[in-house]
Amino acid sequence: MKYKRKSIVVLCIVLISLVVLTGVYMRQRNANQKISNFVNEYYATLQNDGFDEAVNFCYFRPENSMEKEMYVANVGPILASYEIKKIDRINKDLYLIIINCTFSDSDSQLIYNYTINYDGKLRIVTNPRNIPDNLKQGFDEAHHAKNSDTLIDTDDIIW
Repeated sequence: MKYKRKSIVVLCIVLISLVVLTGVYMRQRNANQKISNFVNEYYATLQNDGFDEAVNFCYFRPENSMEKEMYVANVGPILASYEIKKIDRINKDLYLIIINCTFSDSDSQLIYNYTINYDGKLRIVTNPRNIPDNLKQGFDEAHHAKNSDTLIDTDDIIW
């Protein structure tokens, strides 16, 4: 009788743990799907309508208005195709997105973008310097800046 009672308690603990873990997994999976859908919508807009429409998906710090203007005026190669390679959760409001982009000049490049939940809306951040400070919990800016050759240092921009 004593072992039967312990077995039931252990079984209940295991079942409760499975339910909780399944819930956590499903919530993360749903968040990743929501992020993936948003990123696909952004890149489809960029591909079909250009930078002047895609900017509506982006977040730039208010003090970086010149960077936003440069984004809209971009005259680089045209995006031919893209594939999301990785969605990595940094915290509940910040995700690293790694995208393999192929351009009209046949050049292929890994692009590191971020998706943030800012004021209840998803936004694309094209450079880690534009991530709002209050969303940087768990974010190692030095690591991310060193691992992306798509970033432009503001010191390299002629104003």
